[in-house]
Amino acid sequence: MTIGRRDAAASTPLARRQRGQSELVIVWRPIAALKPDQENPRSHTPKQIRRLAASIESLGFNHPILVDREFRVIAGHGRLLACQELDWAEVPTIVIDHLSETQRRAFVIADNRLAENAGWDDQVLARQLKHLCLTELDFSIEATGLEIAEVELRVASLDEASRDRANRASNRTGKRRKAGAKRPVCRDGEWWLLGTHRVHCGGAIDPVACATLMAEERADEGEASPNSVCVCVDPARADAIIRRWQTLTGGEARHAASSRSFDTLADERIATAGAGLLR
Repeated sequence: MTIGRRDAAASTPLARRQRGQSELVIVWRPIAALKPDQENPRSHTPKQIRRLAASIESLGFNHPILVDREFRVIAGHGRLLACQELDWAEVPTIVIDHLSETQRRAFVIADNRLAENAGWDDQVLARQLKHLCLTELDFSIEATGLEIAEVELRVASLDEASRDRANRASNRTGKRRKAGAKRPVCRDGEWWLLGTHRVHCGGAIDPVACATLMAEERADEGEASPNSVCVCVDPARADAIIRRWQTLTGGEARHAASSRSFDTLADERIATAGAGLLR
């Protein structure tokens, strides 16, 4: 069985001849016919061999052993030992016949070392493992090469990271609200209706505010309740009066111009002001 072809230009016979490389063909050969390289610098522990064997048994032999013309193993010593552990008689191989002896020695090192230079995207790995954990597998999760304890730890770290993101978002919202809460809800020039009472936002020494208040009182003269009160205060004081009145009476103060409740406008204005302060 030949390997799948790449693009046409890269896999033409001429291109392969120019590289001195023949077509790669997978051939199952007896394990007894293969010759492990006694100078192979890569070592394999019994534990790793058992893990390789478990993975091959669960997922299949998907990475053929590379050998030279004399069937000396170039790459795949660990997989060969794992198959011996499984009592296999044959393994899939590919003959690499275009390397000089010097190149072969360099490739043995490169094949092992270059893979070690790669890293892991921990978040992506954790998501892949979580997907496997949530799937009904017909093999052990340890076929991935990871122990169950490490799998659980990585999946837990993914859930913890999600909680951290949620907490950070919540904290940002809380900070915005706190920042916005430092600014009064009421604005200069606004009128607030507290039942029969009215509160005008504006400093008492502000001539415009005083004139506005007096005009309102004259306009309503004879119409207001005998117990009604009309006051002119600064916005922060207006907030305090409104909140205190709502607590004592259970009533709902309303913005005179829009009829919207104090609490509704408070939520909107605090959130908007907080977002602006934290930019």
